[in-house]
Amino acid sequence: MKKNQIRTWLALGVAIALTGCQQPKNNDEIMVETATAVRHLNDSTGTYELRIDFPVVKNGEALSVALNEWIDEQLGGTYGDAENADYTKALADTAALIDHYIKELSESNQKDYAEMVKDNPSFKEMGISYYDSLVIEKLAEGKNWVTFTNQRDVFLGGAHGLAPYFGQTFRKSDGRRIGWDVFTETSGEKFQQILKDGLVEYFGMGSEAELADHLMNEAGIHFIPLPQCPPLFTAEGVSFVYNQYEIAAYAAGLPSFTVGYDKLQPFMMTAGKRLVVE
Repeated sequence: MKKNQIRTWLALGVAIALTGCQQPKNNDEIMVETATAVRHLNDSTGTYELRIDFPVVKNGEALSVALNEWIDEQLGGTYGDAENADYTKALADTAALIDHYIKELSESNQKDYAEMVKDNPSFKEMGISYYDSLVIEKLAEGKNWVTFTNQRDVFLGGAHGLAPYFGQTFRKSDGRRIGWDVFTETSGEKFQQILKDGLVEYFGMGSEAELADHLMNEAGIHFIPLPQCPPLFTAEGVSFVYNQYEIAAYAAGLPSFTVGYDKLQPFMMTAGKRLVVE
């Protein structure tokens, strides 16, 4: 037998073996469960709480890393050592991570509270205390995507509290964060009409003509901006969420609405359309 033939057959055998070992997994095999961790502190300055749904990912290492990094960033991005080669492993230590952030949250507010009392002694005498709660949880999951949200409820002594709301949809195959960049022609007339119709529904108005009265800038009726919160993929469609003061007064709450995928498909780039293919 010629040596070249032997080399060819050996190479072919190795290639077949490697192919068998490296079969890519389908996205429908990637599932995201959660394990909830809670930390609660109550002292003379106020009440502080973290409630985190940490992801437990099956067959999706890249997604697991992406989710843990996002959670870390939502909490402040100060956990771990930038020079630590095992940063990814450190993020997986959820008990240490949440302990780090409840300590940081309480110490930051305690320091702020002390400054507040120093400038205004009556603040403490009036029995005013802080409240700061942050909840991260899984909102929804599809075959190709999973969505987490970050809801904060905070009162730091002002006229009223605030409740900022954000979230993120992730592509399961590689953990990519999905933003408004997977949509096109969002400033066009047809997409603008979708936004207007959604807001009309949220405010419970009879017609679009009344919408200007509910917006902070009446001229905004001519162009509705996309929410600062990224598009949130759900079982019913894409959720649009505007935060307090973003386009409407505080009393309006969080103007939000969900648009079905069938209506949004014409405005999706290929990357977006592939997310909702069953």
